[in-house]
Amino acid sequence: MPNKNIPRRVVVKFRDAVNLPYEDGAERHVVRLGVGPWTELAQRFQGVRLNRLFTVISPERIGQLVSRATDRDRHYRAPNLLSFFVIDAPVGVDPKALAAALREWPQIEEAYIDPLDSSPGPSGINPSAAGQRYLKPPATPANPTQVGAIDAEFAWLQPGGTGLNQKIVDLERGAKLDQEDIVGRNIAPQLHGINNPDPKDRRHGAQVLCVVAAMDNAVGVVGIAYGVQEVKYTCQVIDSAGTVNRPNAVMAAIDHFTQPGEDPVGRVLLLEVQLGSTNDGVSLQDVNGNVWEAMPMETTLADYEAIRLATGLGIVVIEAAGNGDHNLDQFKQQSSGQFVLARPGGRADSGAIIVGGSESAFPYKRKVNFPGIDGSCFGTRVDCFAWSENVMTFDVERTGEDLYSASFGGTSAAAAIVAGAALLVQGAAEAKNGSRLDPAQLRALVADKTPNGNTPSNNPGVDLIGVMPNLKYILQTKLGIGVDVAPSAPQSVTIR
Repeated sequence: MPNKNIPRRVVVKFRDAVNLPYEDGAERHVVRLGVGPWTELAQRFQGVRLNRLFTVISPERIGQLVSRATDRDRHYRAPNLLSFFVIDAPVGVDPKALAAALREWPQIEEAYIDPLDSSPGPSGINPSAAGQRYLKPPATPANPTQVGAIDAEFAWLQPGGTGLNQKIVDLERGAKLDQEDIVGRNIAPQLHGINNPDPKDRRHGAQVLCVVAAMDNAVGVVGIAYGVQEVKYTCQVIDSAGTVNRPNAVMAAIDHFTQPGEDPVGRVLLLEVQLGSTNDGVSLQDVNGNVWEAMPMETTLADYEAIRLATGLGIVVIEAAGNGDHNLDQFKQQSSGQFVLARPGGRADSGAIIVGGSESAFPYKRKVNFPGIDGSCFGTRVDCFAWSENVMTFDVERTGEDLYSASFGGTSAAAAIVAGAALLVQGAAEAKNGSRLDPAQLRALVADKTPNGNTPSNNPGVDLIGVMPNLKYILQTKLGIGVDVAPSAPQSVTIR
């Protein structure tokens, strides 16, 4: 849980036509160019400075990436990303009043308190693989006692279907990178931020990474995409005080996937974060002043724009819906006055795959709030779902030994399962066709609601969490892949 003493930041988005030199201390240019009454603002809020939001790559590189995304994605309408700045509220300065004062400026498009965030988890023989029932086929009305989910086991039978040649970056608040099932992945160092030392966050990161990519190494569990080529990690936490910069962490992942010689199309970026915290009463307010918590990352403008740049470049972004148990269609953002999480809504679709959470047993009811249990956010913007309870993965380290249990959950677990599924689809598609699927193509597959295809929730019109990907359906019916003969399978799992 983020600490309420974490320094607060106000994200400032000037209108696109405002061209300030993109450098820290840009307030001097605001004064010089007459953009707004900075002198009066600084007198009222002592010690404020206007600094860059995006610092991990140069303005020139940002411009190149925007041009590349615009050329690739005809629907992408790029904002002026160099009009995003941030003000770190000094001690004694009220960030809510500061943001409100900035929104009065005609040349400012939006100003908001950057929300606190949290990880969207629940409040040979790989010995624990037998408990990984989410790898198995889903239950159906004809076979309701089957305990399963995405049918990763079928994908493993197909050429490339273990995640062969695929790459993923996981955005986390922290990760225990020496965990026995992932240490061989050589994930370190992180692409951005510090490896946050908070034990809860490090545990969460390892739990997610084990679900997605645990090695087939005769210990613990086996990852959904155990054959994946590369796993990397980007952290939004940037200092020991707990300050975060999520858009910068996304930019670091984008930069990694777009290095010379790399094709970003079909690479996977997993966003394991939810915005708003139980001890954060000043951000994520709607137009009525109600505080929303445990919301998807793209709720706020700068996060949304970073995600949209990624999908514009062809990167598949998989985003946890959050554990707030909210109908996202009803969130009308205070700072913009828009229904930013509805489909259609007040802004363009980010292109990310938003993942909700269900119970693990048939008929896959949407997870709802219950004492000690977090419910899944839902709405027309949620594309698909997976289990958000009873997920077998790493649990804790005790006396030097990594232990495992089926206690992982929340939309963290659900998003990790879907990310693993995405890697298997990409691996099989690339093996067959020589190319990967772009974000729209992959989302269409995992969100496909054709009857007798992907798995519906208990009451789709009420649950509003989409469908659970069924890899046998996606590969056989949609992609024409699916000879039921096993070229390979992890030594730890018996295919039935």
